[in-house]
Amino acid sequence: MKLQNFDFRVWNNDSCKYMDAIGLYIFRQYNDGSRYAGIGQAYYNDERYVEINTFDEDILEIELWTGFYDNDNKKIYEGDILQDEDNKYYIVRFASDIGGFVASLIDYKNIELESYALFQLVDDGCKIIGNIHEQRIVIK
Repeated sequence: MKLQNFDFRVWNNDSCKYMDAIGLYIFRQYNDGSRYAGIGQAYYNDERYVEINTFDEDILEIELWTGFYDNDNKKIYEGDILQDEDNKYYIVRFASDIGGFVASLIDYKNIELESYALFQLVDDGCKIIGNIHEQRIVIK
């Protein structure tokens, strides 16, 4: 994947929804002599003035695009829940120990059982049925 293809989405734990990443930036400011770094979002208000919302880093979750697409040609991101042709369910995670994305098989209690390289699941055919924030999977 080339840098120009880099993509991500941002989940806001406060509002419980995905944010528009346009205008999202990392900033540094100095208050009372102390340095502060955080994440903010710039936007135009109703009067067409630029306003900035700032967020604590623990409120936002940045989920990277894996570089893969599902059977419906949708981008697969970290945190997506996939279903394979055998009706098994997987959660997409980044595994830092192997430096790549994995698909973790989950059971009826949403407990991760074992992990596979994501490309194997994509090659075998899978589809996105939700994500860890907006959909709870009930396995029968």
